[in-house]
Amino acid sequence: MQDTAAEYFERSIVRARDATISNFDGYFTGESGAEYARFIHSIYSQIDDRSRVAVDSLLPCIVDETIGIMLQVFDEMIDAYKIKLNLGDSEVSVYEIYELLEPELRPKDGWIHKYSRQRIVEM
Repeated sequence: MQDTAAEYFERSIVRARDATISNFDGYFTGESGAEYARFIHSIYSQIDDRSRVAVDSLLPCIVDETIGIMLQVFDEMIDAYKIKLNLGDSEVSVYEIYELLEPELRPKDGWIHKYSRQRIVEM
């Protein structure tokens, strides 16, 4: 059950990663009409094509770095969290599965390559 809980946690984080990248792609193209999206689009539309390529490439890096930092903070404060994953007929403490999680997101066998449906920046 713990492996399933770890995978659930990993997939949830990668789902947030993919949604963030997708949202920003929509902001960049002007597809979203919310005030925040219009603000982002107005900045993005003022830069030249070469800079847009750089921003598009940097976006996944920024999101991945943010996730990595969030995991570091989570690790430092794990004793304070009382989070439980409800997996249908059972509950698993995140504290119990945290050691099973691979906080490194970037290697080819990491979470991003395993679950992401968004672009990945290769180094």
